[in-house]
Amino acid sequence: MKKLFLIIATALTVVSCHTGKQAGKPMLGADRDRHGCIASAGYTWSKVRKDCVRTFEEGIRLVPAHVKTSVAAYVIFSPDQERAEVFLPGQKKHPVLKRKGGIWKKKPYVLAKNKNGWILKTGGTDVYVSPQK
Repeated sequence: MKKLFLIIATALTVVSCHTGKQAGKPMLGADRDRHGCIASAGYTWSKVRKDCVRTFEEGIRLVPAHVKTSVAAYVIFSPDQERAEVFLPGQKKHPVLKRKGGIWKKKPYVLAKNKNGWILKTGGTDVYVSPQK
């Protein structure tokens, strides 16, 4: 009986000490990208900040202009406000727009601010806007 208990205790110790993978799946937080950002914790790399950011905490939230959905885009500005990085839903690459006067541009995108908030346009059409309160 003591031998059986010792075998079971040893087996449990070995299983509990296993790190890195659980049932063939990576552990939470083991998904760092090449910049060290942990996607499972909501972090993504920002070119304009040169840091890992949580867009939903640090960015300006924009909602689709003509479609009722909960999918949002986010904008993060560089510290000097000269560049704006646009995080669009479902896209891995985030365009960086450069300031020209009171607007930020990079074809096909234009970001501007008006009395109602922010507007992101593509080809002259409003695609994302600040949510209405």
